[in-house]
Amino acid sequence: MRIVHFFFLPVSICHCQRCIVQQSGLMELIPRAGEDEEDSKLQYALEMSCIGEMTRKPPRTPILTEGADGTITSLEHSKVVEMIKAGHVLELQNLSHQRYAFDEADERGWFPLHEAAVQPFLQILEITLDASYPSIWEQKTYTGETPLFLAINQGSLDNIRCLLAKGADPETQNSSGDTALLAAVRRGQSELVSTLLRHGAEATRPGLHLWSPLHEGARSGRPDLVALLLCYGASVNQRDAVGATPLSVAAEKGHLEVVEQLIHKGGDICAKAADRGSVLFDAAQGGNPDCLAMLLENGADANVPNLTGELPIHRVSYLGHHLALKKLIPVTDMAAVCASGLSPLHSAAEGGHPQCLELLLSSGFNVNFPLERRIYHSYNDHRLTALYFAVSNCDIVCSRILLQGEQYSAAEYTSARLTMERLCARAPPAGAAGALPNLDPVNALLVSTRMGNFELVKLLLQHKANVNARLPFNTTHFPSAVQFAIKDEMMLRMLLNHGCDATSCFQCAHQDASSTVRPQPWTSSVVEDMFFCEFVDPQWMHHLAAPAVCILLEYVGQVHLCHKLRKVLAPQPQWSDICNILENPRPLQHLCRLNIRAAMKQQQLHSPAALSSLSLPPAILAYLVFQEHDKFTDSMHMLTTQSTSNDQV
Repeated sequence: MRIVHFFFLPVSICHCQRCIVQQSGLMELIPRAGEDEEDSKLQYALEMSCIGEMTRKPPRTPILTEGADGTITSLEHSKVVEMIKAGHVLELQNLSHQRYAFDEADERGWFPLHEAAVQPFLQILEITLDASYPSIWEQKTYTGETPLFLAINQGSLDNIRCLLAKGADPETQNSSGDTALLAAVRRGQSELVSTLLRHGAEATRPGLHLWSPLHEGARSGRPDLVALLLCYGASVNQRDAVGATPLSVAAEKGHLEVVEQLIHKGGDICAKAADRGSVLFDAAQGGNPDCLAMLLENGADANVPNLTGELPIHRVSYLGHHLALKKLIPVTDMAAVCASGLSPLHSAAEGGHPQCLELLLSSGFNVNFPLERRIYHSYNDHRLTALYFAVSNCDIVCSRILLQGEQYSAAEYTSARLTMERLCARAPPAGAAGALPNLDPVNALLVSTRMGNFELVKLLLQHKANVNARLPFNTTHFPSAVQFAIKDEMMLRMLLNHGCDATSCFQCAHQDASSTVRPQPWTSSVVEDMFFCEFVDPQWMHHLAAPAVCILLEYVGQVHLCHKLRKVLAPQPQWSDICNILENPRPLQHLCRLNIRAAMKQQQLHSPAALSSLSLPPAILAYLVFQEHDKFTDSMHMLTTQSTSNDQV
């Protein structure tokens, strides 16, 4: 047999096979006369095989593109997505035979079916569904949405019906655990919810944190959705992860119609959440007085505390729901309030609601009711009274209301015979004034002084706050208010004008042996107190010590400075003035003023009415109270005058 060697040349294919044979150099393969018949058949078979290979259309290889995040998709996939977004039905139909393009996801995890689910043309979705493999129908994006979820979020009812008719699972959940029905209820379209329920969505199936579709319907305040879900078997008392029922959710949001609807369908008014909070407590959170009234009419108990002991009246007081508070005061038992260890006045003062404070005070709640031990120990300062909450919030309005409200006397307050219930509920004695400002371990005056609130300090001093109070920790031999006011001359003079003990700032255990001023006998507790010279001894306090000492010397008689304090003051520019005061006798007029002030009670120094009762000339009264150093009153008078002149202009 003859071996034939041949090779192929590049050709341009023609419809004529003869041309193909000639152009490809296969003419020499055609049998010549005289050759064997078998060789001729072999050559003919080779010729036909070559012609078939050259005329067959090669398969098309997809052109690949790479996204910004490295995702590789085909060019056909990009065209498909483009046609879907543009709504070009015919062009998409022509691309539908390239199914591999419908089986690719972009950088978001979106397949063409996801794109089709959110566009408005139903025919686009139908073509994409037919061109996509069934496994794509439940495929989730990188954020966890199936095509059905995307259609629900878009609110496209026709697309949702199409997906469900093709077999999309109505019970599918996204990556957050929410069901399609829950997403539809959150969307708020009743027809959409009805469609899912008719296609088998389970009305009781919860989502994340056991939050059910009925919870969501109650939260949104949609009676139509609530009724629809109940018709399809939703449980009226189904609980979420914290034990809340749909009724408590509706009550908290203040949806009166839904509350009434759920009560009539068997909602449990006495249900408690995991924190033992009642439905009424949740309604108090919302503050809708009509919801509270409906729950009370149907048997809700206003005296059921939650796990922390709070009652509904505490919650409405803290949030400032004045109308709701009016509903709860008549039905709240004072014994339950006392058992809670917390007065609604504390809650209203902490929330900063003066209208609620006035209502509670007029209803007979004791302004000095103290926090129970388990509660005040949760605060670092161990606060006790409602006044302390108002002062710590820098709330002048609430502080004034409390200080001018009704109270018990200090003797009654500390009496062991006065029970907690009587302390809370009994009517105040005739002629009683407001809150006592000196009941808290950390005096409210020290708090306001530390914050630098002049008006609040003035208010507390007028209501007999102890200007010489000490802190219960880091105790000092001198009044603690001096620590906080040492940088502020105006504040320091205000305290000294109202009786702050300046003499104690110059008493210490470091007196010179030659001094004629001897320290008074100390107790073991006083020895541990910090003296003023020790307080200003740190280097960073030296520049504050000299100006403060100059002011303090104006409120004392003849004093002696210990060697420690002298060492601090000597390098300061005010040292010469200080020496001049110490080395010369004090004026007799000044010494008389100090003796008169020492004979007067501190309460008289605080009260303008008490001072006027002394029947002294105005000039002497002004001199007694150091009116020449009352810079705060002068500045306020200047501001008032300026404001009046501006109003006149």
